Amino acid sequence: MDLAELKKRYEQGSEDHKLALIQRAEKGQNPTSFWMACMDSGNSPNTLLKYVPGEIFVHRTPGGFIPPYSDTSEVADMLETAFSVAVASGTTSYNILPHTQCGAAKALSDGKPSSSLYLSLAKDAVKDAVTIAGTTDADALSAEIERQFAISSLKNIREYPSLKDGLETGRFTANAFLHNIAERKLMRVDPDTYELKEL
Repeated sequence: MDLAELKKRYEQGSEDHKLALIQRAEKGQNPTSFWMACMDSGNSPNTLLKYVPGEIFVHRTPGGFIPPYSDTSEVADMLETAFSVAVASGTTSYNILPHTQCGAAKALSDGKPSSSLYLSLAKDAVKDAVTIAGTTDADALSAEIERQFAISSLKNIREYPSLKDGLETGRFTANAFLHNIAERKLMRVDPDTYELKEL
């Protein structure tokens, strides 16, 4: 995209977004929720859920996957920093949004976890997916990895130090969803059974 096209798109933004930008400039931001989403261009929480600037924090990673916490992991440290900033800003709702037809899940189902340090941290999710799928069919395995991105991330987020106490005491909430792109459905992971159910 050239700069003239970028300027035109910015100037033609929706009136809601323009108003939100003006209000944010005057009052600052006050996001009550944090969304961890896949970096896929079709899986934007802002667009899918009609948020305007200043309403939410968004952090995007391959697969929207939250790896297990480790104080020796640079990736976990980066996420812990993001969570700490959100907590300090008063954010109380933490949400995970992977999706179907995911390139990261496809890479893992094709046996390419070493292509990314980040995706190599998903090895336990992949192992669970292989066990559950019970097949080596790449498409079926990819679909199960997408589900495990949501389920494993919900388990993993509960171990991050800046969120752990707040999640245990109910001061914060954590939800994991799976955006089914083809069927235009949002599935939610039940926090007790870890089963996916249509929202």
